[in-house]
Amino acid sequence: MAGFRISEEFQRNLSLFNRGMKRKVTDEKTKLGTSLEEGKKGMNINVYKLLCQKLMEIDTEESIFGHLFLVLEWNLMARSNNCTKLMLGHIEWRDDCLVFFFGNTKNDQEGERSDTPWHVYSNPFEPCICPVLSLAKYLFSNPDIVTSNSQLFPGNDQYNR
Repeated sequence: MAGFRISEEFQRNLSLFNRGMKRKVTDEKTKLGTSLEEGKKGMNINVYKLLCQKLMEIDTEESIFGHLFLVLEWNLMARSNNCTKLMLGHIEWRDDCLVFFFGNTKNDQEGERSDTPWHVYSNPFEPCICPVLSLAKYLFSNPDIVTSNSQLFPGNDQYNR
């Protein structure tokens, strides 16, 4: 993209360096007895439900945000980075579900599949994990968001919330 060609030798050396660094980090973790699964463990459904229940009970602006963010990440199986970039114009109601569209994802950097719908369904039997209820609560708590085609989560630094 920058118009700069990287030599094959440099690419080989960089690949060799990266493999060596991965081995070194793994060896250090093994020696220290730290987890080798760092950042890779999935969240248990019971932990998810408990977090959702607690966030729903708090009822502050930040907990309403946190609840929706968590519920969308879980239901969309999306990275937090994708959720921070959601626009209201990228959310639709189709038949019996909400449909979300992402401009790009980690495995689609160019946005070639940005027209691929991600379906999210309500859960009337467990309100604390219902994405439709969570979205409605968030939008009613933040009516200014609805008046424009803005980001669902406006602001520059959602990770610090």
